[in-house]
Amino acid sequence: MRYFENAVVMLPIAAVLAALIYLPILIYLHKARKVQLLKHIANFTFTGYCLMLIWVVFFWMPGSPVDWEHRINVVPFSEVVYAYQYDGGLWSSQVMWNVFLFIPLGFLLPCVFYKLRKGAWKTILFCLSLTIAIEAIQLLIGRTADIDDILANLTGGVFGHAVYVLFSQWFKKPQWAHCLFAPPPQKYRVVLSYIAAALILGVPTIGDILLKIATQA
Repeated sequence: MRYFENAVVMLPIAAVLAALIYLPILIYLHKARKVQLLKHIANFTFTGYCLMLIWVVFFWMPGSPVDWEHRINVVPFSEVVYAYQYDGGLWSSQVMWNVFLFIPLGFLLPCVFYKLRKGAWKTILFCLSLTIAIEAIQLLIGRTADIDDILANLTGGVFGHAVYVLFSQWFKKPQWAHCLFAPPPQKYRVVLSYIAAALILGVPTIGDILLKIATQA
């Protein structure tokens, strides 16, 4: 939980900086064309999220120096194995932190950019490209590049987009929601989103439960 606690400390600072950055954008959009308040909130939230992401990539250091030493890991799921061996499961590990880190991105991208609403592949490709770029930058500045971080970030982006699709289905009728959740998704996308969300939440939960049962036996 220390990863989430450290991030919460930065939220007020990110909110203030996002307000300063988005204020001239808000004024320009207000003069150029009418934009609904909900869209402004999404844009402001996305700005704050980008600032938080920059802070995590370039400035944030986890508690242990081992976590930010200069190294590269190309063995998939090694961090998952480590989490079950030493962190007490996935939910208390950095793996889930990396998943949660990209959930807002998968959700907010189609909210902010209309062209990303019609197909999931564009949002997922953007999330994949961004996490690869982040790992490359971290390697260049002397930090860790990890294939598991890429997989976890991508999983978070997929989950965030799945939530967006479900919101588009749930709020397809209210007129006030159309600025964020239009057009309504196809049925197969809704079904796939339910499955993706269930798997992403269910697999680590079941794994942690089985680990507790095994350790208590």
